[in-house]
Amino acid sequence: MTTQPGSECNDRPERARAGSFAATQWSVVLRAQKDSQAALNTLFGQYRQPLLVYLRSCGRTPHDAEDIVQGFYLTLLRRDFLKNVAQEKGRFRTFLLRAIKRYLIDLHRGDRAPRAESLDETDADGRSLQDTLGGGTTADVEFDKACAQALLAQVLRRLEAEVRRTRHAALWPELESVLMKDAQATAYREIGAKIGMAEGAVKVLIHRIRGRFYGLVQEEVLQTVVNEADAQEELRYFTRLFGRWP
Repeated sequence: MTTQPGSECNDRPERARAGSFAATQWSVVLRAQKDSQAALNTLFGQYRQPLLVYLRSCGRTPHDAEDIVQGFYLTLLRRDFLKNVAQEKGRFRTFLLRAIKRYLIDLHRGDRAPRAESLDETDADGRSLQDTLGGGTTADVEFDKACAQALLAQVLRRLEAEVRRTRHAALWPELESVLMKDAQATAYREIGAKIGMAEGAVKVLIHRIRGRFYGLVQEEVLQTVVNEADAQEELRYFTRLFGRWP
């Protein structure tokens, strides 16, 4: 079957989003913790780097950060920990940040399992253990930025796989900077000359792929929240963090 340029990557993200929320990874974890290890594995894999960024922002060495993340992950899989996670927790990013802070406090105290009240504890000088051990607001923001970047990287991996399965695979090396509207992005005329397409055809193709790109962003954000309202707020928050995102 003959396809038009870019028809494989349409610009209607709502079609991709329709009905997708019911099967998101975070909602699976919330609804059936005992059967959700695969979903949690996927989410944790995507957030591993942001956790390392957070711990390094807190002053941990690379080696210590790796050890802490591994121990935290094993603790996270404990059923008696996950069963206390309620749907009102909202975003997986928020849950994970609170959970790693609890874990750091419990490591400090020598405890083996996180407890919900840990975040309210203070040290001998009356300072919040959360701030003392967790690094405070700066580390929190670095974590959030790293989460946004990890999500975007996942989107680009998915989009690359889709594009490379089409007859326009040669376009991909030029595509990322164009999608991100980089000031140094290659001009459409130059892209067309490289891949043997007219400038107008390149413009139409990239427009369609950009639509698919934004659709994938929506899909990935939906994987980490419990409702559409949270998804839209997450997108607005990431935009505030970076000034323009994605």
